[in-house]
Amino acid sequence: MNDDYGFKQSVIQEVFRWDPDGKLVYIHPTIIDEVSRQVAERLRAPKTPPPVAPRGVPQFGSIDALVETIECMFDCKDGDHASHHSVYTEGRHETYPYTVLGLIALASISDAQERLRQGMYKALHKLKASCKSARPVLYWRYAKAVRVLEDVEHEMARYKIMTRIAIPEADFSVAGEMVQREGESYTVLQG
Repeated sequence: MNDDYGFKQSVIQEVFRWDPDGKLVYIHPTIIDEVSRQVAERLRAPKTPPPVAPRGVPQFGSIDALVETIECMFDCKDGDHASHHSVYTEGRHETYPYTVLGLIALASISDAQERLRQGMYKALHKLKASCKSARPVLYWRYAKAVRVLEDVEHEMARYKIMTRIAIPEADFSVAGEMVQREGESYTVLQG
């Protein structure tokens, strides 16, 4: 056992060296090369959505991960901060009304916030499938930091998720219960 420990110590001393104050002053060049290669490889790797869970829906863990996945699915653009987004092309004026997508879950539902994120993902996946383009345009009404909003309603013991978007070529009827119609309350996710 002492021989094994002594060997490990000698290898460590060959690869790393410290000064008398305990500061690292030397790292073997092959270690530096390998770390540099791995970092460069990760930087070159294409952005990919989060891994898909066994049920076929990604596990997000945060709104940021959900927004990143959505932005991989669509050609996302900042839209006008109004009730619609306007586009002027070749002398024509097009307006695309924003649609509210939203869902509520009672706090008593296991992993309620993650299930809301997955519900939003499913709705957007259906909207993308309803489009002819491989990467349809999506206009966000809200700024980058608040593209998709999560809210906790403590007095009602529930969570809410929502966004306002315009996708010109999408058929919003495929998103069903996620589409928030004016004057109607949000659909409540069933446990």
